[in-house]
Amino acid sequence: MAFATPEFVQWAIELPCPLRDIEDWTSPERTESLLRAIRAARSAQIERRVMDGICVEPLELDQTTRIETVKAFQINEVFKVFGGEEEVRQH
Repeated sequence: MAFATPEFVQWAIELPCPLRDIEDWTSPERTESLLRAIRAARSAQIERRVMDGICVEPLELDQTTRIETVKAFQINEVFKVFGGEEEVRQH
């Protein structure tokens, strides 16, 4: 049975990519972590969970979470590693 190579592994094993100008890019764990952050940011954009540049985690409909415990991150920080959101979009 054949398995597809995960995208972060393909990217980490030296496929040509202009976004490679990051520290420790040969580490699959580091690469996966950075790509995961980009995927999370894009999901938040699509799901309209970005407010004033802050991505917030999705909440369950029946979740009784207090606002102090909601996880969030600044969207520009995620893309800054790769030269900004527009740079990522181009590649």
